[in-house]
Amino acid sequence: MFTARVALTCSPEGRATVVERLAEEAAVVPRDFAGCEFYVVSVDANDDHHVLIAEEWTDRVAFDAYQQSDYFAESLATLEDCLAAPPNSAYYDATLVGP
Repeated sequence: MFTARVALTCSPEGRATVVERLAEEAAVVPRDFAGCEFYVVSVDANDDHHVLIAEEWTDRVAFDAYQQSDYFAESLATLEDCLAAPPNSAYYDATLVGP
């Protein structure tokens, strides 16, 4: 399994665009990209300019295919001007613990 965690800080004027685009991604990515097993977008309840994306993929190859897709490039182009800071990302080759 390959896991990605991406924390975003939206600019005040870009927040609506970020939330709208990521809500779309939460539906599209697991449906349209082979190997995506989990893709969740959460907005911080205490600061609605902070957004977290959590992803699980079958492997790094599936994740890389998504990141190299036209869809991902389109998302980056949409979101880059809406952020107050660069994304804070972490990636893990992981083994599931628990059920």
